[in-house]
Amino acid sequence: MSELGKEAVVAILNEGQFFGEGCLNHQPLRTSSTSAMTDCLITAITKSVMLTAIHNQPKFSNLFMEHLLNRNSRIQADVVDQLFNSSEKRLARLLLLLANYGKEGSPPIAPFTVSQETLAAMIGTSDPASATS
Repeated sequence: MSELGKEAVVAILNEGQFFGEGCLNHQPLRTSSTSAMTDCLITAITKSVMLTAIHNQPKFSNLFMEHLLNRNSRIQADVVDQLFNSSEKRLARLLLLLANYGKEGSPPIAPFTVSQETLAAMIGTSDPASATS
């Protein structure tokens, strides 16, 4: 949430993904928060244990690097989407992403309810009606 009270949903994470990795880059303050949309199991990893695993476990390091690169690509695609596409196209893209459309192995879709306000925040529209009209 910004100082002006504007809130944005920047990602919906799936099983096996990481969040809070900004602390590894000496980020002094947490700039985002997370909440569960369905029942889930979360594993907390301290910074020191994470850094040790990255340095000493090549398979884990590769997994984490892949996560970071995928997130970076997704953020870049989101920025391009925001700059060049209408809210209708952004909504269509978001719904395809939420449905895991085109993902290898057709991962199952976790059932959850998303409000119009959340959809609007996810596509960068302040008016919930324009996210679903």
